[in-house]
Amino acid sequence: MTDLSLTSSGTERSVPSAEATTSANMDANTAAAFQTVLNAMRTVDLSSASGETVAAFQTVLDALTSFGQVPVATATPAATFVAPLVAPPVAQPVAQPVAPLVAPPPAPISRLPPAVLAQLRTSAPWIFGSLYITIPPQHLSAIPDPPLPAGEDFQYWYCISKGTFVGITLDQGLASLGTLGVSGATWKAHKSQAQALQAFNQYLDLHMVRVVP
Repeated sequence: MTDLSLTSSGTERSVPSAEATTSANMDANTAAAFQTVLNAMRTVDLSSASGETVAAFQTVLDALTSFGQVPVATATPAATFVAPLVAPPVAQPVAQPVAPLVAPPPAPISRLPPAVLAQLRTSAPWIFGSLYITIPPQHLSAIPDPPLPAGEDFQYWYCISKGTFVGITLDQGLASLGTLGVSGATWKAHKSQAQALQAFNQYLDLHMVRVVP
């Protein structure tokens, strides 16, 4: 067999190489197909072929060569979507509830004059004739009777069992002051120490003694 480059016709041209037939833009399958065709055409014996046959053969080669030089469109890979980098949210500290500032309640204002407050007691001795701004924890004790006023056969003892202060006093003004403005206030006049003492201690036993600020 004779390669195309050895044919005797003056019109024949040499067969392009496979490198010229294929294109850089051609995919691998197409290039392999062209290479196979060119390899097969190289083995064709045209030594006894007429000039017209050689010319027609050459035309086919030209067509194949020109087709092989046309850039083959290749699929453009789809652009890969890349998510933008977003910084993770910064955790914010949870605000702790703040208790509202509440002003302390004002201290109670005593309705009693300082001179009266000075006479009141909060501790022992728990004796007859004294006044207390706390409930005595035990019975009051008797004291010697003071002398009677001139021309009087007795003097009143005022027993206060519910009021601003409690106890027993000879001063009617104090007894009235200790029960002034107190709802359900209780005070009573007695003609002797024994009667007043018995009444107050009975109120203690019955838990009926009350101090109302």
